[in-house]
Amino acid sequence: MDPITHGIIGLGLSTLSGEPINITNPLMLGSVIGAMSPDIDIVFRLKGQYEYLKHHRGMTHSIFGIGFISLVISAALSLIFRDYSFFRIFIWTFLGSLSHSVFDMLNSYGARFLLPFTKRKFSASLLMLFDPFIIFLPVGMVFLFKDTVIKGIVFSLIFVVYLLFRIHMRSSVTKVLYNSFKDKNSIKRINILPSFFNPLKWDFIVETKGSNIVGQVYYLNKNITIRKKFKKTNHKLIKQFDKTELGRYFSEFTPIKHIKVIDKGEEIILRVIDLRYYLRDEFMHHATAVYNFEKKIVKTIFHPYSLKREILVEEREIA
Repeated sequence: MDPITHGIIGLGLSTLSGEPINITNPLMLGSVIGAMSPDIDIVFRLKGQYEYLKHHRGMTHSIFGIGFISLVISAALSLIFRDYSFFRIFIWTFLGSLSHSVFDMLNSYGARFLLPFTKRKFSASLLMLFDPFIIFLPVGMVFLFKDTVIKGIVFSLIFVVYLLFRIHMRSSVTKVLYNSFKDKNSIKRINILPSFFNPLKWDFIVETKGSNIVGQVYYLNKNITIRKKFKKTNHKLIKQFDKTELGRYFSEFTPIKHIKVIDKGEEIILRVIDLRYYLRDEFMHHATAVYNFEKKIVKTIFHPYSLKREILVEEREIA
């Protein structure tokens, strides 16, 4: 989710403290700043888009990262607002920071919440990257109900009901997809992700024994749109690519990918596609590996957001 959405969530959360909403309230400031702070990993963009995406939603989104960030923010605020205890400021700052990671884990991109114990990205794939309902909910918390107990109960129930409805929608479209295949035994896995723009549409990647099928399902009329169908290949270079710097990174970056092998005789090109995000008739993230006729790697390229964007990745094998 974007920083503004996270900040609004932090603002709504701070209303449960019972303190007034103004810039002289360190609990509100801590919650808002804390809710936006995990995205401080944007500093990695100074090293380029590859390094940024490699570290985004990593340590600063982990339980230890948000704890440390909350300590720093709370220490600074407690020096300015001496009438408030450090512990009280820390609690609301930490809750704001925690909300950031929680909501990031509720969308399809996920977050490495348990670093350094595991590099796994936890993702529930329930909310859109920009979910309008999640904007309205904390705004309602600011203007409705003065009693913090009633406010907390009402909006917690609304949020839980919304999540249950999203779970129901995902389950419903999964059944539709499964029933649409004549040979159900060929299905290995069905991945369902929220669409970019329409809360009633769900993107899907159906992995069968021989292909990867990418499309979208409309929840209301159960209409299925097939966008792409890729035939799988078992080329030997695929395992070799997985051991490269870019190969390891791309496997961590996306759990849902497809590899196309283009044999041009003098060189073999591996085109790796992140199947999760499809925008303007094209997938967003790609990787390319070029091998010579001796099947030795020549270069690897990362394509963030578009195939036209090329970032050469330095490989240890290239010397």
